[in-house]
Amino acid sequence: MAAVIKKHPDVKLSIYGEGPERAALESLIHKLQLEQNVELPGKISHEAVLNALSQAYALIHPSRFEAFGYSVLEAISVGTPVIASAVGGIPEIIREGKDGFLVPVDEPVILAERICYLLNNNEVRNSMSRNCYRRFEETFELNHAVQKQVDWFESEIFQLLHRNAIV
Repeated sequence: MAAVIKKHPDVKLSIYGEGPERAALESLIHKLQLEQNVELPGKISHEAVLNALSQAYALIHPSRFEAFGYSVLEAISVGTPVIASAVGGIPEIIREGKDGFLVPVDEPVILAERICYLLNNNEVRNSMSRNCYRRFEETFELNHAVQKQVDWFESEIFQLLHRNAIV
């Protein structure tokens, strides 16, 4: 954030949630003099999280480890572009350059560059926003996801029956 704020002094970062790293984050925020730009609202309701995501310019998700990235999925469901680490299941959700950006783990310079790029390119951000919502609707929305599973199962059963009928 310190690098981003040098180019965009008015940018704000909200880190939601509560956990054992809070004291370390507060100390780092103070050490880097980011009190005017970074806030730690703590634990909030799921509805409030979705509302915050829908109002955000982007979700920044620099995880080192991630099984699936539920918060990434929530962000695209409300049309918020994502800048995230390319770990775990996140690359299955985010299409590089279409719904957001994927960055290498522990590469803060690249992360800051991507954040600044998006802040400097409102048209790109708006296009990504539209892509996010479409991607969610077409791929992850429950009715579509269930139908895709049904289609896959039917295809597998057909192939199994076909193989057994030939043998």
